[in-house]
Order: sequence, then C-alpha cells, then structure tokens
Amino acid sequence: RGINYAQSEKIIAGGNREYNEVWWFYPDESNSENNRYVLFNYLEKTWSMGTMERTTWFDGAPFSRPFGMDSTGLLYYHETGFAADTSAMSTTLISGDNDLQDGDDITFLSRIIPDGDFIGTAQLYINTRKYPTATAIRKGPYSVSAATTKLSMRARGRSLSLELYTSGTTDNYRLGAFRFDIQSDGKQ
Repeated sequence: RGINYAQSEKIIAGGNREYNEVWWFYPDESNSENNRYVLFNYLEKTWSMGTMERTTWFDGAPFSRPFGMDSTGLLYYHETGFAADTSAMSTTLISGDNDLQDGDDITFLSRIIPDGDFIGTAQLYINTRKYPTATAIRKGPYSVSAATTKLSMRARGRSLSLELYTSGTTDNYRLGAFRFDIQSDGKQ
C-alpha cells in the first residue's frame, strides 16, 4: 500500500543490529499513524514488508533487544519468545516463484524433503504454475514439524513457490534448503 504523504513526518527508521536489519515504519494511505513497515537486511540484501504499528523504535543493542511503542503508548519488547503477549502470533512466509529445470519442461514433483529447525508445527502449501502468467495450482496444507522427514505429494508445473504458516504460541522455525524429487514430464 502507498504512503499517506499528509502524515509523512511520522515516518521513522530504526535498526536491529542482531539481525543486520534496517526498518522503516510509515502510515499507509488509509491511516494517520505508522501501521506498515519495510525492512532491509543489509548482509543478505533482502527486503521484507508487512503490517505492525510502531511510532517509536530503539535498537537496544548491544545490551538488550529492540523495543518499540505504538500510538496508544503501549511498549513492545521485540525478539523475545514466540507469542504476542501470551497470544498466538501467526506468521506467513511466501517465496517467490522458482523455475524448475530452467522452466523449459513441465516438471513432476513427488516428494519434498524439508530442511530446518521446527518448534511446533508449520503448515506448508506448494504452488505450481505451468506458465508465468497462469493461475497457481495450490497443494496442501502439509504439516511440517521436527519429526517430518519427507512429504509425499503430486504436483506439476514449470515453477514452484512455497507458503509456510504458523499460528501457535510456541511455534518457531529456521529454514534451510528444501529438496525436491522431480522428473521431467513433457512440454505441455
């Protein structure tokens, strides 16, 4: 969403040195207070964006975690635990489309080997496309936990994206490189 330029003096920036991040909080076009963010990880050279109301941000490094304040004056201590003040905190991670075998042939996927550290259970969806502008075909959800060694499934496409969701008070994960069993399945 776009920026509410009438409230642009409220835009703030802050850092999170522990994770090599710079954050910008801004009001979107339908709000008068900062309710969205864009963050940049300067080591990985990656961008993220989302919704979170913060009018004040302090890194806290090197002695403590970052903290921020919302427009009501409520203070939040960040990067501690897996819940939002004892309430479940849902997370969503969606990858971009990745070509399978350079996107030339239709590829058949039969198995996924998840890689990562999982506390609790995450829900995984697989999205495939035959063509870049085609509607994605969504498969899942598949439950992924520390005990998951493989996921058997059937999907076809030239590209693949992954969606990972968690919603428990103790859910947490760190991802590695997922592996896939694939084989060429024609040109159609």
